[in-house]
Amino acid sequence: MGEKENAVVKAILDYLSLIKITAWQNNTQGVYRGKGRYSFNPRCRAGVADILGILPDGRFLAIECKAPNKYKNPEDGLSEKQKEFRYDIITNNGMYLVVDDVSQVAERIK
Repeated sequence: MGEKENAVVKAILDYLSLIKITAWQNNTQGVYRGKGRYSFNPRCRAGVADILGILPDGRFLAIECKAPNKYKNPEDGLSEKQKEFRYDIITNNGMYLVVDDVSQVAERIK
């Protein structure tokens, strides 16, 4: 995750805390093993959103953050694994957002 994307994650977590929504950062990056190799825990699911939480009505919240202005539409930056995760959240009545700015979260969560 790049520096700009980290700033988006932090701003969103601060906002969610301010409006009293329980949320946390989900770190799914692999461990660098040298020579361009990474290893991932095989029991961890690939494509999980950057921020996970619980909405006041009890629904699951997942927010995938993208670097600001990297994509015309932030959803264009989703990998196939992220799309699969989004599908699972939405089909189970959760809320899944793909954003590149905290204002987009504020618009969708009221």
